[in-house]
Amino acid sequence: MNYEIGCFIWYGARILLKARSFLILITLLGVAWPMSQLSGQVTVSCDLQEDFIVLGCFGGLDCIPALTNPAILKASEASYLLDSDLVLGVYQNGVARAYPHPILWWHEIVNDTLGGEMFTVSFCPLTSTGLLFDATFNDEEHTFGVTGLLYNNNLIMYDRLSGNTFFPQMCYLGNVRNQNEDEFDFVLTGDHLELLPIIETTWGVWKALYPNTTVLSDNTGFSRDYSRYPYGTYRSNNGLLLFPITKEDLRLNRKDIIFGLTLNNIERAYPFKLMGERAVLNDDVGGAKVVVLYSKEAKLAVAFYREVDGQVLNFELQDVLGSALITFRDNETGTIWNMKGEAISGPLAVNRTSLEQVPAYNAMWFAWGAFWEQPEIADIESLITSVDRPDDDLVPPRDFSLLQNFPNPFNPSTKITFELTEPGVVTLKIYDLLGREVRTLLNNERQSSGRKSVAWDSTNDLGERVASGVYLYQLQSGMFKQTRKMILMR
Repeated sequence: MNYEIGCFIWYGARILLKARSFLILITLLGVAWPMSQLSGQVTVSCDLQEDFIVLGCFGGLDCIPALTNPAILKASEASYLLDSDLVLGVYQNGVARAYPHPILWWHEIVNDTLGGEMFTVSFCPLTSTGLLFDATFNDEEHTFGVTGLLYNNNLIMYDRLSGNTFFPQMCYLGNVRNQNEDEFDFVLTGDHLELLPIIETTWGVWKALYPNTTVLSDNTGFSRDYSRYPYGTYRSNNGLLLFPITKEDLRLNRKDIIFGLTLNNIERAYPFKLMGERAVLNDDVGGAKVVVLYSKEAKLAVAFYREVDGQVLNFELQDVLGSALITFRDNETGTIWNMKGEAISGPLAVNRTSLEQVPAYNAMWFAWGAFWEQPEIADIESLITSVDRPDDDLVPPRDFSLLQNFPNPFNPSTKITFELTEPGVVTLKIYDLLGREVRTLLNNERQSSGRKSVAWDSTNDLGERVASGVYLYQLQSGMFKQTRKMILMR
């Protein structure tokens, strides 16, 4: 679908909508709208605005053909794929499979069985969102298809088993159309799908993570050019949207890719461009303790819950493997972990401990900002000490800055990092909340320009251990002074 065709479709759909004849469109699609009973746990909210539901392709339901139980290949047989091609990777019950973007551009939905379980992979090319859903509930296996409708440029799916419930992909809540005299309004049914963990990365990296993976065959039974992206310059043209959106959030560029979490009624975005070359970010999302991992070269962002056996772990970057994958280390036990969330060395590796992956997905910023009422952008800067940026020691910082300590909260020690744009005399002190001086870490000491780190072992100037609580640390260099808070938890 090129831009001119998109405009034509949009204006045709608007005529139907303004004439209050969207019911006719639904009739043409052959759809009835009673409630269906689906199960799952979500924390998203999705109230559809009818004027922004548009017809994306003609032909009714399945105008874009979803794949069901597709042919698969061994990794060595997938000659149509480049190592740099993006894939959606699924790992279920010890079995791995990749769903390449070049196939999903043309089909958008794949209904498949892996590890004995039925699930649905969905990808919307206009919002760059790839999600995985559990397709087995109420003791029945469901398959999904493409309605041909879009909301905020995002795919709307339908449940083929019932044929009567529609799901906007990004909020995956069931909707029906309610007739009230001459007005027809979309209302939520209370039905929702269960979002499952998925990984988006390059084909080369996915094979490195799961050497025994299988992958979709390009022999789909449909005549499509899987070597060609069908939407021209859409991905790179920041000004181009095919259809209007309900609202626009200008804090980031429209087509910036973010990694998004929807936890505890919070929708938080981690912009790729703010996470440097690679990152290990410890965060709290509405009480959910998570760690977000990122590798620019692998084009991979993934999140895990960081509580293991009742203990919250704090992580930091450990090593870089071939510049694409990373390992990370928890400060509490000293265990080393890989990007699959597996303990590979140290105390927690003995029992093959694994972190639980958080269901999350990538998206273009315009879609994330339009769907959610109050979308948050993660404060990457506050986690900067665990972000690895290229050649930090060689590139002078642009501003004086005192960074958030890491880990935080901590026990018994933490690292305080600051940046100096030029050489200077530095004082770094720690205070309690009453303003009483606890410890002097640097006292009018000459420092060169660049990034510097100082450790604090939670003792005062007399060498005595201090109590749990909130402490302030303050950096002063010339006219520059900055103070931050940190938490000691014994």
